Amino acid sequence: MKKLLLLLIMVSLMILPLAACGGSSGGGGEAAEPDPLLGVYNSVAGEMMGVTLTGDDISGFAVELKEGGKAELSVEGTTAKGTYTMDGETITLSVEGEELTGTLANDVMTFEDFMGMGLKLTFAKEGSDAAGANYASEQEQAIVGSWKSTSVTDVLGNEVSDVAADACTAEFGEDKTGTIKVGDQTYGPYPFVSMSGMFMFDIEEEEDPSILWSYDEDGLEITYSPNGEGYTFHMEKQQ
Repeated sequence: MKKLLLLLIMVSLMILPLAACGGSSGGGGEAAEPDPLLGVYNSVAGEMMGVTLTGDDISGFAVELKEGGKAELSVEGTTAKGTYTMDGETITLSVEGEELTGTLANDVMTFEDFMGMGLKLTFAKEGSDAAGANYASEQEQAIVGSWKSTSVTDVLGNEVSDVAADACTAEFGEDKTGTIKVGDQTYGPYPFVSMSGMFMFDIEEEEDPSILWSYDEDGLEITYSPNGEGYTFHMEKQQ
């Protein structure tokens, strides 16, 4: 989903007349107890149009809260200066005439509609426990591990006799990469993304092996559709 991230960055650059960063925040003032809110918050998770993004797919956004209510918003290293205010756990950023309202608690900053783009964006404070947390969705965490098919049907749920029940194996990692093998054909390791409850490999269209998978209370199912034929493998997690 790096193409989506680049699109978001381009949109944000058009919406915000970002000023070239420079200089220190200045501002003197007497020594006081450090404000625990101050620091750099990096983007760690996002969701837009049913697509969930974590890791490198959503990196590139940062918010720095400074003394005196000053703030900086960075997009891929280009920075705009502004201010921030807090009202309980509600944070309001004012940057170049734009206001962004979100929440800030336990070192996690979340905007439900970042810059009006329909993007839910989550930031974690640099160096905090929150920065090392796993922001993958429950489904993404649940599929991590090794899987093997125990039965296979066509996409309509009918039994098939031309494909072995155990013909499919899969391995999914915490780094959001996966390898799926069907018969003697191996796909991956490739990065994957989830969209509206479905998973797919994040690769160029011409490389698309026509594989989708889903996970719910019934378990993991992998749909494989080579040459227009469709098979659904019902998977069992391996110990």
